[in-house]
Amino acid sequence: MDVIRGELMIDIMAARNLPDTDNFFFSIFKKDLTDPFVSGYLGSTKILMTSVKDNTLDPVWREQFHIQLCHKSDCLRFVVQDKDHAWSQSIGEVTVSFYDLSNGPVSGWYPIIDPKGNQQGQLQIRVTFQDAASLMVKYYKESLEDILMNQYKIDSYFEMRSGCHVDLYSCARNTPYQVQLSSGAMYQPGSCFLDMYKTIIAAEKFIYITGWSVWTKLQMVRGDDVDSLETDEEREHCGLSLGDLLKMKSECGVRVLILVWSDLSSMATGEGMMGTHDQETRSYFAGTAVECCLVSREVAVGDLSDVVNTSVAKSYTHHQKSIIADSKPVGQDRRRTIVAFVGGLDITDGRYDTPDHPLFKTLAGVHQDDFYQGSAPGVGAREGPRQPWQDIHTRLTGAIAFDVCKNFMERWSKQAQGRNSLFHLKSHKFNFEAETGNWNVQLLRSITDDSAAFADATRMYTLTVKKSRLIEDSINRAYIHTIRAAERFIYIENQYFLGSAYAWETDQKVTCHHTIPAEIAEKIVEKIRANEEFLAFIVIPIHPEGDPATAPIQEILAWQRRTMAMMYRRVGHALMQQGSAAHPTDYLQFYCLINKEDEEDIPDELDAPEPDSKAEMLRESRRFMIYVHSKLMIVDDSVAIVGSANINQRSLAGSRDSELAVIAHQPEHTLLSQGGNLPQGEVAQFRTRLMEEHLGHQHQTLTNPNTGECKDFVRYICKKNWQNFHADYDYEYIAGHLVEYPISVDQEGEVSAMEDCANFPDTVAPIQGAKSAHLPNKLTT
Repeated sequence: MDVIRGELMIDIMAARNLPDTDNFFFSIFKKDLTDPFVSGYLGSTKILMTSVKDNTLDPVWREQFHIQLCHKSDCLRFVVQDKDHAWSQSIGEVTVSFYDLSNGPVSGWYPIIDPKGNQQGQLQIRVTFQDAASLMVKYYKESLEDILMNQYKIDSYFEMRSGCHVDLYSCARNTPYQVQLSSGAMYQPGSCFLDMYKTIIAAEKFIYITGWSVWTKLQMVRGDDVDSLETDEEREHCGLSLGDLLKMKSECGVRVLILVWSDLSSMATGEGMMGTHDQETRSYFAGTAVECCLVSREVAVGDLSDVVNTSVAKSYTHHQKSIIADSKPVGQDRRRTIVAFVGGLDITDGRYDTPDHPLFKTLAGVHQDDFYQGSAPGVGAREGPRQPWQDIHTRLTGAIAFDVCKNFMERWSKQAQGRNSLFHLKSHKFNFEAETGNWNVQLLRSITDDSAAFADATRMYTLTVKKSRLIEDSINRAYIHTIRAAERFIYIENQYFLGSAYAWETDQKVTCHHTIPAEIAEKIVEKIRANEEFLAFIVIPIHPEGDPATAPIQEILAWQRRTMAMMYRRVGHALMQQGSAAHPTDYLQFYCLINKEDEEDIPDELDAPEPDSKAEMLRESRRFMIYVHSKLMIVDDSVAIVGSANINQRSLAGSRDSELAVIAHQPEHTLLSQGGNLPQGEVAQFRTRLMEEHLGHQHQTLTNPNTGECKDFVRYICKKNWQNFHADYDYEYIAGHLVEYPISVDQEGEVSAMEDCANFPDTVAPIQGAKSAHLPNKLTT
């Protein structure tokens, strides 16, 4: 059976003449008639669910669903069910074949057939299918018709904005000096925390913040950062913590509003399981002009059958990370403008880092009062090492910044009800569409109407529905659209990489069914069949944050291993079908980041670790992973997606964690506008510099990352880095941090343990992971 790739547009309109399936017991306590809803399936994979209509045999839904397909299936099933207190009862099914859909839309009233073959009413539906090839033909046609506006855009709640500017950051702090890239071009890396500080200082009207965590003790300016300050005001306040800085601005009349995720586990002790400082942050701002709202990720409860799902949902998060503030006028226009920061970098402890990603050597310096270690239990600031942090963020100006502001306003209106605190933005005082650069940028979200008051009635058609909730899932759709448009390479950095469970060899019913891993695998298969060079680079942490031996981390590793295995098996099978001698890793490579320091790097001020402790083990090895927290995808050096969303179901479903991202490109610097040549715009420069920082080396081949020469160069450096990291002695200095992920892949794409490396270094935790017998998999996917 072939893989079906494309998009389904499904309208569930109504049903009629349904049977009354309620029994006498439930009729006494609740109702007299069926409470129908419809679920859609590809095989055993649920892809949609309508709202429940109470007490009716002739329900009307009129709900629309936009479904991404990358599945093996010959038909689409619609199951009509009755929602009871504690379970659901099937009434019957309607089946639509993809053969029929290939001939055009399927529309009308269809008989609902129960398992015995009897008709149980009728279902009115309309289903349209567009295959991926046709969608790409349409995309290229529209892009060529207006190459300045139509590239990479998707039809979502926020439209593509032009005339914007984007700054891309590879970590919280970078060099203040220009560097020469492998291409020979000069490039100025950005320093995110420094620019955030300058933006807060310059704000005169408002500062809005959304955060998974906001730490009031954060020092945004440290050490020689002061040499990069430009104004007297910046120099005067650079010693203030983030909390004191925001208090100071609010006392000067600036409207400061903060939305922080409320970790419900912190309500008992104040600390919380996730260490987000939420209660501490609220207490810090209590009684000040700064308005800080703690908002949990709540969902509505329909009846008893929702209780379990709702208990799990309370562990979902508000994961958006944004700062929005007013800024100086642009050009001759005297109106103030808006600047916004969006990405993966939380303004909290442990995030201040540089491309060097130090372990010990800064613990008596810039990290003395900001020690963070989330993956080595019992290791403290007096022993080290710290947990290095790799992250990606953006600074946005132009019309896109106003869209980020709208996201905040929609969330504040929904989640801070009763607080009419939003600053009134008026067009005669603010230039919402300031021309600031040559970037096109579109704002993307994962969010539901539980968390945002969708205000633009003209864009509501772009939303989908699940269990009566309106959902925006544009981050997922943008990833898929951009992967399908890829021609030369895909570069990904992400905190997690798991999905497409329906295609795994085992555990296909795990609730992680987004299609991104399968889409990448099918893109590679497409290129293998066309005999074209292509490479997907995927950089992830060596293991998720936390003790890798614990059940939750082991289960995430198991799902990740199944995802990798599915992809490599698919690539290996395609190579065998083509009779190719190439290896699956010639097309798909997983990497992680590590660091190892010299004995001379350990400050004398640190304490000697306790004997036989984890700290002693790490002091002796002087090595640790660099935690990859990035949420980045770059395709063909043409376009970048940056945000807060991980590649897992929690981030991409739209109905779980709330997320924020942007897709950004310079129209003159894309593969299409350059006639098929890799562009050399700012996306290309950022990607080249990022790889140089990770590798610790430069080479001309890095400008053409899909070529065999580049693959060989990267592998050579990675192998040397891994040999030294994993060895018990130093035989060669590690210049860089990038290593191949510790698995072995054979010619047929079968994944197994790397020789002499079944466990993560300095742990007893198996790299392959293991399923938990107790955890709901919605928590780990």
